[in-house]
Amino acid sequence: LVSATPGADDHEEHHADHVSPPPSTGSDGYAMPLGAPSPDYPARGWDSYDAFDLDGLNEERVLKVADALATIPEGRFRYVVLDEGWAENIGRGNNKLGWILDEYCRPIPNKNTFPGSNGTSFAYLAKYLRARGLSLGLWHMKGIPEAALRSDCKIKGSNGKLTAKDVAVTSRRCVWHEDVYEADMSTKATQLYFRSIAELFRDWGVEYVKIDCVFGERDWDVNSMVGFSKALAEVFPPGHMVYSVSPGVNAKPERVDGVSEHLSSYRITDDLWDHWGPEGDQAPSGINVLSVTKALVNFAPKTGLKGFGGRQAYPDADMLPFGLIRLGGEHMSRILPAEARYIYGLWSISLSPMILGGDMTSMKDLPWMKELLTNQGLQAVSTKGTKPRVLEWKEPGWGRPGHSVWMNLHREEPTWRHLGIFPYNTRKGTTDIVRVRVPAAKLELPAEARTVTFVDLVAGTPNTTVTIDTADYTFEFPCRSNDGNVFLVVPSPACCQPNVLAHPPTPGPTPAPQQQQQQQQAQPQQQAQQQQQQPADHHDDHKPPAEVHHEDVHGAGEQPAGTQPVRPNRVFPGLGGFNIDSLKKQLEDQRRREAERAEQLRNDAERARAASRQQAHEPAASSVTGYLEVLVLLLVCVGIAVAVRIRRARRHGHGIRRR
Repeated sequence: LVSATPGADDHEEHHADHVSPPPSTGSDGYAMPLGAPSPDYPARGWDSYDAFDLDGLNEERVLKVADALATIPEGRFRYVVLDEGWAENIGRGNNKLGWILDEYCRPIPNKNTFPGSNGTSFAYLAKYLRARGLSLGLWHMKGIPEAALRSDCKIKGSNGKLTAKDVAVTSRRCVWHEDVYEADMSTKATQLYFRSIAELFRDWGVEYVKIDCVFGERDWDVNSMVGFSKALAEVFPPGHMVYSVSPGVNAKPERVDGVSEHLSSYRITDDLWDHWGPEGDQAPSGINVLSVTKALVNFAPKTGLKGFGGRQAYPDADMLPFGLIRLGGEHMSRILPAEARYIYGLWSISLSPMILGGDMTSMKDLPWMKELLTNQGLQAVSTKGTKPRVLEWKEPGWGRPGHSVWMNLHREEPTWRHLGIFPYNTRKGTTDIVRVRVPAAKLELPAEARTVTFVDLVAGTPNTTVTIDTADYTFEFPCRSNDGNVFLVVPSPACCQPNVLAHPPTPGPTPAPQQQQQQQQAQPQQQAQQQQQQPADHHDDHKPPAEVHHEDVHGAGEQPAGTQPVRPNRVFPGLGGFNIDSLKKQLEDQRRREAERAEQLRNDAERARAASRQQAHEPAASSVTGYLEVLVLLLVCVGIAVAVRIRRARRHGHGIRRR
């Protein structure tokens, strides 16, 4: 084993001249068979960097995270990616790490932090993960470590004739990882070296590779990007490897055109940590959720270009900073639940890879996080979505809110859409209600569509269908700032009932039209059901979307003349199976809550009217009393005046008679 840092033997144990055992096809698990092909949608998984940094990465923690990920249904977050630190003796000296390499200059696991590897192979870890429906991924740097040159190790496949010095371009290093040289792709030594690394990863059962310090204007290295891609393509059959590149500092969209066919995903910003920004929550690097939102808007036209292995290539908005984070000091993520919905929804609809960054064992302490990550409707936005586009982008500024409106198409249902609305306020914690208008024409609905149903994939509550009665119809959505709003949009002709219901988020309870449910038919093909809607409160403890069906309102076997039959028991992709008992209970609960709410509203209204009448009566009574008092006083005064005049008149009359 070779250390990149002179004198690093004092920090960790090294074994110079140790030779790793050759790959074996026996039962020892060293040479793993190929795993299942990767799905043709943005990668979903977890990366160790935010959670454990370099010096906190070890076997025990990774296995616990894997067990936590396995509690989420299989295939939801597949890849467990070991970031920087798995092949290094941690201890920086002049910004250099102690690389651990085999006799062929290739990185191998640190046996002190991953004792199960015995310092030779990660096959044991890949086997553990596959048993839980997960897959192993590894981070690796471009080029070749400086440690390889100091040891003058041989390049595999060269019969001992080529060494590390035949690979390295010593005049060019990674600017932020100075113990790594760029590689000279024009030499046979580099081609053999990259292929030998790909073969090693294949034998370990690796299914995801992240190559660092190659993408973005600061780190642009197209030779290494393409060289690793070709090596992986030679070793892995199409669909059996996800190839990601980073870090994406100052990345430009125009750069993607020339390299996308070699990549599965590419980072479009510097590292995103748990900073909303920019007012009061700004990251030292200047990267925050707003800057990543801008990057996604800019890269949206590049999404879905032909990528590695014949799949698509996707812009990578970096890891989702949820849960416990140890990078920069152990702390629970600063991201609020509403902000997490914004991030998760935006990453999903823009088709960014969904790579979690926090310690997933903390999920048990954050109910909102588990609900978000197990939301099957939002999962379908990413896994069933295609061709994302920005319908509107209003850039926010200091004291000026903004928003982005996104749409992507549904792969399996040509007329369906996913719609995302993301209001952003630079002041963290703002919950102001903003109204966002979306013209129906922008949704590119079928010409025959007369009604549109919105399925709220965040709250998952049902609502009525909206009728499009004019050519320039515009939908209006009341949304909270700094929150995510994602909908499945289902258009239908006027003649037919849609198979799902929706409820757009509202700032508070709103009245809803009544919907109907009929008894389920005891037939193999059940009729779809129409439900009664309840008002929805848009609050933090959202529930995963429930499966909703309609029954034919005309009764079993009947259809009005000239209409099309409703497809029975339609389960739209991504939202799981349908349970009639669960649905009935849900409807009963909805009706009970609606009745209680209506009764409460009636009681409140009656109390308000009584109070109003009382307030109106009291001033009126006091006014009448005042008027009567004044009138009596006037009458008394008039009576006194009349009596005085009469008295004077009598006296005057008597005087005349006496004279």
